[in-house]
Amino acid sequence: MNGYPVSLTEVWAKDGEGGIDLTEKVLHVIENAENHFAPLYDGNGIDSGENPQNPPKCSRTILKERWDV
Repeated sequence: MNGYPVSLTEVWAKDGEGGIDLTEKVLHVIENAENHFAPLYDGNGIDSGENPQNPPKCSRTILKERWDV
């Protein structure tokens, strides 16, 4: 599907055995795919801002990118 790996899971019916294919695909992507990760905040906590009129950078980014909808 659009170049993304897909896996049918049956963890409800087969417990952990039903998720092995998904696990293998996730691990393959983690180990081999190009990564553009960048943290939203400096590591002091996602809600490190005290002043509601001046929210921390991560909150402004979430609102700007509309990830809250």
